[in-house]
Amino acid sequence: MEVVNNRITGDKVQEFVKATSFGGAIKPPDSIIIHYTAGTSGKSTVRYLSGKSAKVSAHLVVDESGEVTQMVDFNRKGYHAGKSSFGGRTGYNAYSIGIEISNPGWLKKAGSGFANAYGGKVAPDMVFEGKHRNYPKPRTMFWHKYPEAQVKAVFDICEALCNAYDIREILGHEEIAPARKTDPGPAFPLDELRDKFIKKIEVISLSGKNGKVNEKLNIRVSPKSAATQAGRPIPAGTVVELIEEAGDWYHVNEEIIGWVAGKYIEEDNSDDYGDAHVTANNLNIRASNSTSAGKVTAEPLHKNTRVDIIEKAEDWLQVKVRLTGWVMKKFVSVV
Repeated sequence: MEVVNNRITGDKVQEFVKATSFGGAIKPPDSIIIHYTAGTSGKSTVRYLSGKSAKVSAHLVVDESGEVTQMVDFNRKGYHAGKSSFGGRTGYNAYSIGIEISNPGWLKKAGSGFANAYGGKVAPDMVFEGKHRNYPKPRTMFWHKYPEAQVKAVFDICEALCNAYDIREILGHEEIAPARKTDPGPAFPLDELRDKFIKKIEVISLSGKNGKVNEKLNIRVSPKSAATQAGRPIPAGTVVELIEEAGDWYHVNEEIIGWVAGKYIEEDNSDDYGDAHVTANNLNIRASNSTSAGKVTAEPLHKNTRVDIIEKAEDWLQVKVRLTGWVMKKFVSVV
């Protein structure tokens, strides 16, 4: 699988189905949250999330066969995490991708066998016996297993997401909302998933240091050559703030202020940095509110670049653009 323009692609990926409820543009996601649907099937989950009454959403739904349906673009906020916190961070909807895996969750004994919460009988070879990691008093319970094809699909998805974005955490809903959620539960190999894809690279703070870009340089959302570009390339000679370093990469920050045509900016009322984003494929940023004004930078802004609106003047907007992302250290000189 592969991420192209904030959507997953691959043999198992079905046609995009738009969720009813989702939010505005977000920063490039840095977390993946794993859920189970606690429902009867993947198709029923897709129908519900695209129905008129749905108040929640997820970016992806993975059904029992491993088929994948995307319902929210990865650069948009999905309503899957709810009230959530982990490691001092809160509000995981703002920077995470939600993956809903079709699975009924916990099981109950029914005569000599087992049944799910909807009364459906469960084959003995699909029953997992285990303790949940987040119960105050862990006790053995019974859970519906995840089919091999379904687990493989989730691993393939996470690999594609980690290649495209700077994914630093893969967490279960049970870990960001332990008082109220049990998904994905002990039947899912959550620890194995994150051990495979979350690499422990030492990150060193470089607060107060600057660097000069030696040549025109792509800026990416994660310290990987295959990662998505975070915005327009940085022109040669630009001085950028060095935030931190990780291996062969610098995490950098560049700020630009200038004027753009307002019709190419879409406001999204986000609480995150940037209250709007670019809708054109390429957008020039100028020194004043005129098409004859000089360009602030030779390189235009790319589509979906986030901006802060400073001032409005007729059909023009003065914006501040903060480009934050990763560049190769070998192309930057510390100054």
